[in-house]
Amino acid sequence: MSEFKDHNLNILHPIEKRILNSLESNESISINSLKRMTNLHIDQIRRGLEWLKFKNLIIFQNSDDVRISLGETGKQSIENGLPERRLVEAIKNGNSTIAQILKTGKVTVNEVNIAISKSKMNKWIEIGHDKKNVMMLSILDDSKNNSGEEILLKKIKNNENNIKQSELSKDEINILQSLRKRGDLVLSKKNDELVSLTEEG
Repeated sequence: MSEFKDHNLNILHPIEKRILNSLESNESISINSLKRMTNLHIDQIRRGLEWLKFKNLIIFQNSDDVRISLGETGKQSIENGLPERRLVEAIKNGNSTIAQILKTGKVTVNEVNIAISKSKMNKWIEIGHDKKNVMMLSILDDSKNNSGEEILLKKIKNNENNIKQSELSKDEINILQSLRKRGDLVLSKKNDELVSLTEEG
């Protein structure tokens, strides 16, 4: 006999009880969050939610919020650093020309332009030229500071890829837009339905 039979309005199945216990301390919660909190299979959760909805113990709400997570490049950047950070490290090691920097392997040919642009924007480097008019890169004191992009990437990682866009400040939203232009550093996914208790629930 299936574990999902023999239900009526007066009896709660263990699955329903587990879901209700998770909802008790949350104003509203996503189905994915319920899965993590209850350790139930997603099919069990959906079935349990249908039972609870039928008994008028829960309601579903649509969510317009978006969850932010690290893309594959974002994960690599946490491990190895963004191109601009790797550029700075190469310069710190005594490599001041583009040719020298590329030779270190810290930055690729495809990354060097964005790395220089971002480093200059962050006031991490200064650009000059030698007597032969070869571009020379040197480090500035601000290179010790983390950029807004680095800080936001770490925040996303530390929150286990579970940050809501609505929870970000206006400055962080602007930084997020910048990250979105840089390949798959960050990924955006619209939230699934939210579940909350009714007064009776």
